[in-house]
Amino acid sequence: IRHAYQRVLHGEAYDAVSLADSLPVEASSSSSSWPPSEIETISGCLAKSRETTLIAEPTKAELQAAHDAAVFDALTPLIATPTYRPALLKGIVVSVGGITEHTAKDAKRALLRQLNTDAARSEVCSELMHLFDTTSLKDSDPEAKRFMAPLLNTVGILLAQDAVPQEFAA
Repeated sequence: IRHAYQRVLHGEAYDAVSLADSLPVEASSSSSSWPPSEIETISGCLAKSRETTLIAEPTKAELQAAHDAAVFDALTPLIATPTYRPALLKGIVVSVGGITEHTAKDAKRALLRQLNTDAARSEVCSELMHLFDTTSLKDSDPEAKRFMAPLLNTVGILLAQDAVPQEFAA
């Protein structure tokens, strides 16, 4: 994440294929799937946004909020890739359904922006249902305590935004 953060916010070029070629032979041969099949999507996510808004003397809080939004905007397109969808959605759920207003707002906006097709909505909702099925409901499970309330909040937001396909209504 730190590497992605640096690339997005500082506009450094990202060429994963060249990066892999520059690794020592023993390091690059340890993974037979490099570069990953989603390399174009990943490279697009890590490209610096072309849209910039000039703010006269931004405050530290405004800069931090802009950086947070940039990270969500850069990473949410990876929801379309089955490889990264489960882990990414788990993190986004915690951010969207969490209690920090700025983080929740930016994560919610980025998530809803990605749900622009029926296929995307269906894939995300299927993964959210899978998260419901695999999350323990025991009070003794700290992961469940941390995750279940944000998961319910996120699903509530998707329902309120009419972002849940009809197939999940049954």
